[in-house]
Formats: sequence, structure tokens, C-alpha cells
Amino acid sequence: MNQQNIKYQELSYEVMKCCFAVHNYLGSGFLEIVYEDALQIEFDKAGIPYSRERKYEVWYKGHLLPHFFCADFVIDEKIILEVKGQSAIVDMYIA
Repeated sequence: MNQQNIKYQELSYEVMKCCFAVHNYLGSGFLEIVYEDALQIEFDKAGIPYSRERKYEVWYKGHLLPHFFCADFVIDEKIILEVKGQSAIVDMYIA
């Protein structure tokens, strides 16, 4: 990914630093919820404003769907962070 394509670069880098800190400390093998709990600690420590497990209505062709989209984290009302407990990042996870 080209640096010029990253929105909110400074905030994005701060979030990535927190993600790397969690990964470096915990390693792999845990459920996503464990990484989310650890990220919450890192975000608090870094002073990054966030909300967790925010629900969004989903509309389809004028119909409100009965299920919600639940974002793992919404960072400073600008970035949606979905935590994945995977050994590699695949293109479909990047948006």
C-alpha cells in the first residue's frame, strides 16, 4: 500500500504501533477478543480516542436489514478497525 493512499496517516501510524505492540507481546494463537482487549489497553495508554463494538444499521435497496454491522473499534470517529486473528493479512481485509 502506497503511503499517499493512507488516510489520517498520523493517526493510522499510532494505531498500527498499538497493533504491533500487542502482536509482539502476545504473538499468535489467541481468539480475536483477546487481541481486542489488549488493544483497548494500548489505545488507552496512547491516549487514542475510540469506541468498541459499535453497531451500524445496514440498509439494502431501501430495506433495513435485521442484522447490524458491528465494528470492533471506531478510532477517533475516523477509522474503523476490524481485528483479525490470522497469521497473514490478505487483500480482502484492507480497505
